[in-house]
Amino acid sequence: MHTISFVHIADLHLGEPIKGWKWDKERVWIRQEEHQQTFKRIITYVKENAIPFLLIAGDFLEHGFVTSVLYQFVLEQLQRIPDTRIFISPGNHDPYREDSVYQQETWPENVYIFSDSWETLYFPEYHLHISGRGFGDFSDRKNSLPIPILDANYHIYLVHGDFKEEQSIYFPIIEKDLSEHDVDYVALGHIHKRQTYLLKNRKGTIIHYPGTPEARSWKETGVRFLTHGTIDEKGVSLEKVPISTRKYEQIKINITNQLSLNQISEVVSSVIREFDTNDYLAIQLVGRSAFGTEDKNWLIKLEKMLPIEHKWLFIEDLTLLGYDLKKLKTEQNFVGTFVQLMETRIAQETDQKKKRILQQALYRGLDAMEKEVVMQ
Repeated sequence: MHTISFVHIADLHLGEPIKGWKWDKERVWIRQEEHQQTFKRIITYVKENAIPFLLIAGDFLEHGFVTSVLYQFVLEQLQRIPDTRIFISPGNHDPYREDSVYQQETWPENVYIFSDSWETLYFPEYHLHISGRGFGDFSDRKNSLPIPILDANYHIYLVHGDFKEEQSIYFPIIEKDLSEHDVDYVALGHIHKRQTYLLKNRKGTIIHYPGTPEARSWKETGVRFLTHGTIDEKGVSLEKVPISTRKYEQIKINITNQLSLNQISEVVSSVIREFDTNDYLAIQLVGRSAFGTEDKNWLIKLEKMLPIEHKWLFIEDLTLLGYDLKKLKTEQNFVGTFVQLMETRIAQETDQKKKRILQQALYRGLDAMEKEVVMQ
């Protein structure tokens, strides 16, 4: 029998407005272009590796945002791989509605778009069945599975939905029900984080979310992948292939006890050096600091001090109000006494975890007293 090779992707959301853009709006088109470039890279990978099956598990083209230019771009890319069978399972962001691009536009002969009812296709040269279904609207609470095919050599399910989430409004997929099906591979979309599950059934069914191939938000950091899979008599094998055009990276830096801009600059610079200058890099400054209250332009000054040029760097001040402990402990009042006692206790503590807890208690106590004064 043939070894069956396929590429599995999901959640491209092409056309969707960019979320969480931290730079000027005039440059947001660059990010939109990068999402399209990632799709182009996927098609190139399929073409160069002569992949016979491309599985797109939903949320491919954002409903209501597909322009004629975007449709033409996607069409041209799909036409580059005429020998690849392409299957699309519409998701909750691109449902198979009458007003959808899937029904309004014409698609190449090698593209098959599943409707909102399960369908099964058979490819005898591969001894392979592919079953799929799509969303008919923006939500779908009713769970279902295709009619099982007895004695199928190889079987793939393609669907957009929520595995193990029985109450989901995004097509719940019940593990117990799925375990009763002799299916080799379940190609899923919807969850943007790469995940794989193995069922303890006769075939040892593999259930897989490939994650977003290009980051959609700051929750999706690092390299993003497509999934290149194979099925043969030994089972299913999956390979993650880096495919993203550009990465999102988000780092928190605690600047508590950093007493000068020079010190903060050195800490930030050491972190930036660990990342590619091409990355979208968001530095979140956390901890305790008074810089923001003393100088409203301190972040601008900090960026100018950095010795490293990083085109896509964004620094955010998420610090909480800092206190001048040296000054406070000299005061002849309850606050002064509190600071003295807490600093003594912190100095005596040898366990680092307990020391951090005591430091947090010191600042939270000062926060509470500050709030009390304001309320009075």
